[in-house]
Amino acid sequence: MSLRRWNGDLWECFKILSELDKIF
Repeated sequence: MSLRRWNGDLWECFKILSELDKIF
């Protein structure tokens, strides 16, 4: 079970959404 890796991917998506929220 690679929970750490999954959480990392989720965090990457969150950072991308945060950047998009700043743009729009």
